[in-house]
Amino acid sequence: CYLIKDGPVRYSDDGEPQGTAGQPMLNVFQREGVVNVVCVVTRYFGGILLGGGGLVRAYSHTASIALAAAHKVTMRECLLLSLSCDYSLYGKVAALVPECGGVVDDTEFLERVRLGFHMDPALLPALEKNIPVVLIDRMIPSLSGRVNAVLIDNAGAACQATSLLLAAGHRDIGILLGPEDVYTTRERLAGFVRAHKALGLSHRADRIYHTDYSTQGAYESMQRLLAGPLPTAIFVTNYEMTLGAMIALSERGLRVPDDVSFIGIDNVQFFQIVKPRLTVMTQPLEQIGQSAAGILLSHLQREDGRQVSCQVLSLSTGLLQGDSVRQVKN
Repeated sequence: CYLIKDGPVRYSDDGEPQGTAGQPMLNVFQREGVVNVVCVVTRYFGGILLGGGGLVRAYSHTASIALAAAHKVTMRECLLLSLSCDYSLYGKVAALVPECGGVVDDTEFLERVRLGFHMDPALLPALEKNIPVVLIDRMIPSLSGRVNAVLIDNAGAACQATSLLLAAGHRDIGILLGPEDVYTTRERLAGFVRAHKALGLSHRADRIYHTDYSTQGAYESMQRLLAGPLPTAIFVTNYEMTLGAMIALSERGLRVPDDVSFIGIDNVQFFQIVKPRLTVMTQPLEQIGQSAAGILLSHLQREDGRQVSCQVLSLSTGLLQGDSVRQVKN
């Protein structure tokens, strides 16, 4: 089945009883509000004994598993901008763009440096009209004091995960992070370094790998990490990246935790069915939503017309221990 935004929606039962295969798959994506997606399910066994209801459950469940493992992107209109500067200013400009809410897409080094980037066009006009804004899971430093934010203690989460590995005797720890210019990446790297410093240890800079927040990007980074001596433990700081890292380990025939210990993040339900169960950092998703809604309501319900001071909340993460970390000798 496939769904195209503002385009065709099609499905095929391909020989199965009508309405028992493609239609249930399509229903999964429509229920989740996903578009621009195609899904193919291959049946490897006879399904006649399942009956109509069994086929519907089998195909819809398979589509749900595929959707959970897919890298999903929210598409929205944005401003495409280009900026050129002298080489002497490149470092400052490259740091300023993400601080102002932009994301660098490409960089050309010619007579002058040209940066192509995109920004959300809605944020600044909203602030100019005094519309309350709540950022979730990241802060834009240049807008500090003008926007609300609900943040995760990313540094504390990474420090806790790294400390768990260090306490288990691991001293050669690889870490997969997102893009270097992203707020959450910087925070999680700081927590990783802090955990080592707390024990008087030095982290290995050659074990730090940055990639995009995608399954494929993490898979490729893991291939590079595994090309050299194998670390005793790996910490992956994003759900889609965790999937890519696990695929790379599986293709190399490496077992968790026998060959390498492993800590991931997010999607507790999925990682609890992986064998062995992964140790994962968990984010308080419901509390994030409640806090963001509460902040907005506090602004909207002010009857005297005066503005409410902007709030920045930092929420703690949790740690769900599985069976993916083993004790090693220093």
